[in-house]
Amino acid sequence: MKNTTAVLIACVSVAACKDKDRSQSASAAQPSATTVEKPAAPAFKDIKELFPKGKVAPPAELASFIGAAFDEAKSNAKLPGYKNVEYFLGNDAFDRTHVHTFKLDTNVKAAQLEPILTAAWGAPKTDHTDTVWSDPAGGWEARLNSIGTAVIYNPIQPLAKIFGDDKLWGFETDRPIIGMTTEEFKTAYASKFVPATSKGIYEMKVLGTEVGRVSLDAREKNGKITGVHLYLDVTLDPSAADTIMAALAKRFGKSTVEPISEDTVFPVKPKLRVEHTKGLQQYSVLIGES
Repeated sequence: MKNTTAVLIACVSVAACKDKDRSQSASAAQPSATTVEKPAAPAFKDIKELFPKGKVAPPAELASFIGAAFDEAKSNAKLPGYKNVEYFLGNDAFDRTHVHTFKLDTNVKAAQLEPILTAAWGAPKTDHTDTVWSDPAGGWEARLNSIGTAVIYNPIQPLAKIFGDDKLWGFETDRPIIGMTTEEFKTAYASKFVPATSKGIYEMKVLGTEVGRVSLDAREKNGKITGVHLYLDVTLDPSAADTIMAALAKRFGKSTVEPISEDTVFPVKPKLRVEHTKGLQQYSVLIGES
């Protein structure tokens, strides 16, 4: 009887050992909860892809916003696919209902971002604290502030377009502005002027050029538009002053220089005078009456 009991105990012990071995083997075959691999971090696109070579323009990802209705609630967001890149959509004082400008905040300092842009678009020009790349044929400029991380895109036009043809300036539509009644002017340029900031002066919308910013205003007197003042900045290319004067001479003929003011005067109607203050990279083209 004792021998039978011993055999039974031994069998139980052996079975238990085999069960333990099987359990340990099964346990070893199952991966531990602590060794489960974490999902791989999402791969971000190279920031260089935002700046294709040879084309100064907002990234393709933002192309659908150009001219679209402006919605302030959706005017800025993260740019999908890129790490810490954010975009901002902008309107302007003349048309607050549509998108006209873009700001792309890369969160990359200007010192590191400028070489990337230069590799894509060539050597830039400088406008005070901004580094600027321009593509007048494509209709865009890109500005990078020296202490910022954002690239700002503004629509521009070729300088030559400003001067128009033999009949109209580039900023006019189907008839000269000078001579219009105030009401005709407001109707014809409904989305291209802002209410008079000073008595009888209407600031008008005009795009900058590859050589600098441009501003324009129309002057009203006794219910009619009697003058237009065009201000051309040439900070990005001071040599463009020669281009301006050559374009005016081609259209309006010979001019004279007044001895005291040194203004350039073209003997045409409406009157045409060009003022330039030495030391400033700006030319004022005054058409008609002030």
